[in-house]
Amino acid sequence: LSVMINMLKVMYPPSQLSVIYFDFKIVEVMMHAKPYKMPHCVAMCGTDCGDYIKSLMEYVVRDMDERLAFFKNFGSTNLKDCRKIVKKEIERLMAEGNVKRAMELKEKLPTRTILLVDEAAQAFQMDESVQEAFKSGTIRLAQLARAAGIHMVYVSQDPSRMPDEVMNNFKARAC
Repeated sequence: LSVMINMLKVMYPPSQLSVIYFDFKIVEVMMHAKPYKMPHCVAMCGTDCGDYIKSLMEYVVRDMDERLAFFKNFGSTNLKDCRKIVKKEIERLMAEGNVKRAMELKEKLPTRTILLVDEAAQAFQMDESVQEAFKSGTIRLAQLARAAGIHMVYVSQDPSRMPDEVMNNFKARAC
């Protein structure tokens, strides 16, 4: 996981990639916890605090829904196409001298986001409300997030402890 994180940090500047990082055993997250080590990270969960875990998962799902609504406003269904359309719109606004609106639009343009979940099975060993929030969020994200430019990487030493409803929504798995 650390190799993948370091590769992503080298390949993409923070303006093009955001990372949301859950680490339920609070081991790997410490290597990346300082902002200068991982400026891409917009949220990091290195805790077993159920309320924080639920709120962060809700944030990710809400971000996905907002992205999809943003795409719809520009007649697009995915991040790649939307970025092309919005960049043309920004160029048009700049040519018209509407710099303020162009900059506002540029600020709203979503980045590619990676949702990293280390020791994912741990989330399903917590109290029932956390399990349910994490499971429903994961299923919803697995169904729609890729089109919104949110890519999911769930890592577990024991995926058999993850619910079947979650595992069935992952199209690609590596062992």
